[in-house]
This record gives sequence, C-alpha cells and structure tokens, in this order.
Amino acid sequence: MNALDWLAVISVLLIILFYFLLLITSLAFSDQSSTVEPNTLLNCPAGYCVVDFESGLKSCPGAATDVLKYDPTLAFCSRAEFCDSDTFRFAVQPDQSTNSLGVCAPGDVCQCLNRQQCSANTLTVFQAVAGTAVLGINGTRTTFVQASGDLPLSYTSDNNYCQVPVSYIFRSSPGCSGYLPPTNPTADEVLTSISTCMQAGTACLLGELVFITGDDFNVTAQGLLTTPLSCIAETGLTCSPGQVKLYSPGLGQAQCFFV
Repeated sequence: MNALDWLAVISVLLIILFYFLLLITSLAFSDQSSTVEPNTLLNCPAGYCVVDFESGLKSCPGAATDVLKYDPTLAFCSRAEFCDSDTFRFAVQPDQSTNSLGVCAPGDVCQCLNRQQCSANTLTVFQAVAGTAVLGINGTRTTFVQASGDLPLSYTSDNNYCQVPVSYIFRSSPGCSGYLPPTNPTADEVLTSISTCMQAGTACLLGELVFITGDDFNVTAQGLLTTPLSCIAETGLTCSPGQVKLYSPGLGQAQCFFV
C-alpha cells in the first residue's frame, strides 16, 4: 500500500473512532439525565411540625424532642399552635376565619394559609372601590361593593374585608348608603340609622347585617360604634324597629339590642 492508501485508512479509522466516542458520551449523559436525584431533606427544629404548602395542613411529631424531616420545596416547619411563615401566616380558626398574626386557637393545631379567609357563615366580603381603605377612608372618596363566592370566602387583596367598621357600611352598596345619619351624629343617631337599614333587609348581597360581638353581648351604644359589622347567614332572629342585631361567633347566637 502506498502512502495515499494508508492515509485513507487512517482517516476512516479516525472517523469511526470519533463517532464511537460521540456515541459513548451520548449514552453517558443519557444515563445521568435519567437518574432523578431526590430533593434534599432538611431537619425541622425538635418538636416542630411539617406544614404542607398545598394544603396548609400540619404533620406533627409525637414528642417535643422528636425531629421531623421535610422537603423545603414542598413544606416548611412551624410550631403546632402557630403559623411560622411570612407567606403562610394566616392561621385558620375553629370558625374557619383566619388570624393574620399566625396564632391558632388555644390548644388547636391549626391549618396555615397564604390568604385571608372569612368565617364559614360569612356570606359576603366588602371590596373597596374608587380608592383604598388600607389607611382609612376619612378624606377619601372610597366606596364599597359586596361580593360572594364559594365558602369559606377567601381573598389576597388588602382592600377586601370580612367585617367592616360602622363608617364603611354607610359607603357600601349594598349596605346602608341610603340611611346616612345627620351631620355630627350622636351614637344613638348612628345606631338608629343602622337599625332602619337592618330592618329594610337590603344591607347585604347575601345574608343579614349584624354586629360581631363577644360571647357576653356586654355592649353599650357608644361601644357599638367601634364594633365591626358583617353579612352572615340568616340567624332566624327577628328584631323590632329601634333594635340592632348582635351576633357572637363564639356562642353561635344572635341577640337584639335597643338603641
């Protein structure tokens, strides 16, 4: 064989070797990519629960000294009676409302949500329009509308409210915008306007308008001016003209109050 023949043979061998190495490399990367490495598991502090991102439910250890492992892409760690997360800080209460400070009801291992939620019997939320109510409504043209949906109602905007102050209800439609009290009203005049509005039965998109009070119903006319209002499921209690309706979530009972 002459020099040209040897050069041709060597060229063919080099080409074969090149494709052989290319095939080996391809198979190696294929094997590597087909092997899915498990997510790294981390340890929660002793006694802490694992909270699932999707459901907000907690899995807690059997003892305060036990340590649970968690996948940080799927869950986070929290104390049993708190929601120790900036994102999932809304602690669900027994009535399905949420505590924005991340505190569960006493003795309750509560669910943690990334959104606010109303109580199960709250039928509408108040939504600020034509402005914002985050810093209050004095000196603004902020008004409110009501919206409903699947229960329990939930929302992420700071301009939505399960309960509203007395001043908001007079800017809401539905609400009591048609029953404005006189200028510089007394407590009795404000409550008389709200009583008339409640009697009309048109204050809420769904349900009925009530003052949300404590379990003892121990209120005064002046105190009701700083007591929140909410639209809840019908209580079955009928109040007379000149009365406003109070509701205690803790007792699940309503009561009439003379203004």
